[in-house]
Amino acid sequence: MADASAASGERCLAELAARFPDAPRAELRRFATAFPNAAEAYEQHLAWLRGAGAPERRMAAARAVPPKFARLAGRARDGTRIVLLQGGRYDSAIDAEDYVLACAEAVEAAVSRDDDERVTVLIDARPGEGWPNP
Repeated sequence: MADASAASGERCLAELAARFPDAPRAELRRFATAFPNAAEAYEQHLAWLRGAGAPERRMAAARAVPPKFARLAGRARDGTRIVLLQGGRYDSAIDAEDYVLACAEAVEAAVSRDDDERVTVLIDARPGEGWPNP
């Protein structure tokens, strides 16, 4: 069963690579593994990157949210990069979409589209003195 699943995944990856020849192979592998309809999901991802998730929008959102709300914080025990989110820094006066985009920017900063590396996302729910959401 595992061999059939692996072969299916490799077929899916080959189809994605043929359809999106300029796409990073590692990124296509993530989509082939994660989505039953990987080509459609990847098309949606590319559309998001050209629109709502464009790099300049993600960077602007990262500047709009409180400092250190979403940031890189070293490596986990398994060696993956850590993206730390501090919920206590959440300010409801800032558009929720900015928080989503800031989180996406933190993940983008953690790993390259060309890399198979995974990330660990930690959510720190502790309050902090002077933070907007204690």
